[in-house]
Amino acid sequence: MGGHQGFLETHRRWLIGGLLAGLLLAGILAFKDYGIAWDEPVQRQYGSEVYEYVVHHDQALFLNRHRYYGPVFEMALYSLEKAFALTDTRSIYMMRHLVNFLVLWAGACFFFLLVRYLFRSWKVGLLGSVLLILSPRIFAHGFYNTKDTPFLSVFIAAVYTMLRCLDAKTIRAAAVHGAVCGILIATRIMGIMLPALTVTLWGYDLLRGNAGGAAAGAADGVSVGRARGWAAGARRIGGSLVAYVLVLAGVTVLLWPTLWRDPFRNFVRVFEGMRNFPWEAPVLYLGKYVWSTKLPWHYTPVWIGISTPLVYIVLFGVGLVACALSWGRRGQGRFPLLRRDVVVVLGWFFLPLIYFMASRAVLYDEWRHSFFIYPAFLLIALTGLVWLWRLAHGGEHAGRQDGSHCGSRAGLRGGPRGAFRRIAPAVLIFGVALGLGSTATFMIRHHPFENVFFNSLAGGVKGAGGKFEMDYWGLSYRKGLEYILAADRSPEIPVFAATAPGRYNADILKPEDRRRLVFVTEVAKARYCVTNFRWESRKFRPESEIFSVKIDGVELMAVYKL
Repeated sequence: MGGHQGFLETHRRWLIGGLLAGLLLAGILAFKDYGIAWDEPVQRQYGSEVYEYVVHHDQALFLNRHRYYGPVFEMALYSLEKAFALTDTRSIYMMRHLVNFLVLWAGACFFFLLVRYLFRSWKVGLLGSVLLILSPRIFAHGFYNTKDTPFLSVFIAAVYTMLRCLDAKTIRAAAVHGAVCGILIATRIMGIMLPALTVTLWGYDLLRGNAGGAAAGAADGVSVGRARGWAAGARRIGGSLVAYVLVLAGVTVLLWPTLWRDPFRNFVRVFEGMRNFPWEAPVLYLGKYVWSTKLPWHYTPVWIGISTPLVYIVLFGVGLVACALSWGRRGQGRFPLLRRDVVVVLGWFFLPLIYFMASRAVLYDEWRHSFFIYPAFLLIALTGLVWLWRLAHGGEHAGRQDGSHCGSRAGLRGGPRGAFRRIAPAVLIFGVALGLGSTATFMIRHHPFENVFFNSLAGGVKGAGGKFEMDYWGLSYRKGLEYILAADRSPEIPVFAATAPGRYNADILKPEDRRRLVFVTEVAKARYCVTNFRWESRKFRPESEIFSVKIDGVELMAVYKL
C-alpha cells in the first residue's frame, strides 16, 4: 500500500469523524441566519394540533386540512418547544432551524453509511456526504423546510436499512427496517414506495432461489438438497416479511394520530388527499405564469437540471452511461455496483420522477417535493465518478473493493497509453474539485440565500431572473425588516407586506424590535412597503426603493419608502 494510501487508512476514523463534524459545524454556524419560510407557521400550527390531540385529546386536528400530512416531525418539533419551555417566537424558530439541520446532517451520516455499503469505500462514502451538504438548495432547505428535507433524510436511512435487511434476511434486520419505514411513511405518504420495493426485492430473491433449485435437474440428491435449501430460504424470508409488516404497520399508525380512528380508511384518504392536494396558484415557469394544476410534464426534470451543480449533472450523465454498459460484458470489469443495487438506485430516482410526470400531480415551488430522489441522483453521479476513476487507472478488476484505486498498474510507464493514465486521474480530480469549489464559493458568497442557486444551464441567477421563481418562500424579508428597524428609530413603524412571509419574518427578530413593527393591510397607511416580488402586480416608483437583496443583479426582495 502506497504512502499516502497507508496514511489515509491508518487515520480513516479521524478523517471520517473530522469531516462529518465539519459538516455539522457548518450548520451550527449558519442556522441563526435564515428567515422564516412561508409554510413554517402553518406547519408549526399543525404540529401543535397533533400534540394537543395526543396529550389533551383536543379534536381541532380533524378540522385542519393539513391533517393528511405526515405529522411525526412537526409533533417532534412542537414537543421540543414544550420540553424546553420556549415561549418567544425567535427562540422557537431558531430551535426549529437548528433541529431541522441536525436531521439533514443525520441524513448525511446515513448517506455516508449507504455509499460505503454500496461502493465498499469509506472515501467514496465521505465524498457522498460532502456532495449532499454541498448542494446549495438542499443545504438551505435543510434549515426551514420541515417537510421535504426530513423526508429526504429518513428515506436515505430507509434505503440503507433495506439493503442491510435484504442481505441479512433476519427478523431483527426486518424489524429495524420496518420501524424506519414506519417513520418514513409518517413523515410523508410517498414513503409507501419503500415497502413496495422491499417486498418486490424479497420476492425476487425467493423466485431466484426457486429457479436455482429447478435448474439443478435430477442429479441424485442434489435437487433434493437445493429444494430443501429453497424451502429453508422461503421460511426465512417469510418470517422476516411477517416481522417487517407487523412493525411497519404498528409504527406507522402509532406515529400518525389521524389514522387512529379508522386506520385503513383514513390511510386511503391520506393517499388521495396528498396526491391531489388543493393548492392552486400561478407558478412562474420558463418566463410565464402557469397554474399549478396545469404545469407541463417536464416541470420537475427541468428544475432538477437548472438548480443542481453542473459537475453533479455531468457525473450523473456519465453514471447512466456506466449503468447501461454494465449490463453488457464490456463494462462489468470497471463497474462499481452490483446489479441489484443498480436496480434499487435507478428505481429510487426514476420511478417517482416518472410518477410525477405521468400523474400530473399538483406541483409548485421548484422541485422540493422530489428532494427525496436527490440522494439517488448523487449515487448515480458517484457511480459515474468511480467508473471514470477506474477507467483513468486502467482498472479491469473492479470487485467490490475500495473505489479509490482499483486495477493493475502494469503498463503505466511509457507510451501514449501510459501518459494518459498518468494525466487522466489528475484531470478528473481537478475538474471535480473545480466544480465543488465553484459551488462552495456561491454558497459562502450568497449565504443565507443558497436557495436561489441556478447553474450555468439556466445562465446562473442572472439568466433565471424573470423566468423562474426566486425567493418564493420569502426568507429575504428578514433582511428588509432588519434594514427598516436600523434605519428608522421610531417607536412604531407602519409596514405593508406584499405577501404573508413579510409579516411572518418579524417573529424571528428580537422582541424589542418586533414590537416596533406595525403591519397594516393598506398601502396608504404604510410608511414602508416590503415585497419579494411573488405574484406582484403593484408597481412602486423606482426612486422610492431604499433597500434590496440582490444576487448577480437579480432582486429577491425590496423595501420602498412611501
